[in-house]
Amino acid sequence: MRRATATFHADWRHEYCDSHFGTQAAFEGVPQGFDLNSVGRERDSADLGFDLKTSWTGRGGRLWTATAGYSANLAKNYQSQVYHATLGLAF
Repeated sequence: MRRATATFHADWRHEYCDSHFGTQAAFEGVPQGFDLNSVGRERDSADLGFDLKTSWTGRGGRLWTATAGYSANLAKNYQSQVYHATLGLAF
């Protein structure tokens, strides 16, 4: 038996940046990862991505699964991308 699925995900966030995040750094007490230009500013960001998953029964009746996906965070002045893949075998 073989089965495959594909999903798409998207979400939007509106954030208000403040100074209450990050860990304390040795440099003049400024939190690590803290952007002085972001204090009191609002920003919008969107996460877009997709996941592909397939499963099949192999020899001996064992179930195999494989997944792969991609996700991107799109925000003004900040972007990140994440790729992931997994392969599983059920005993």
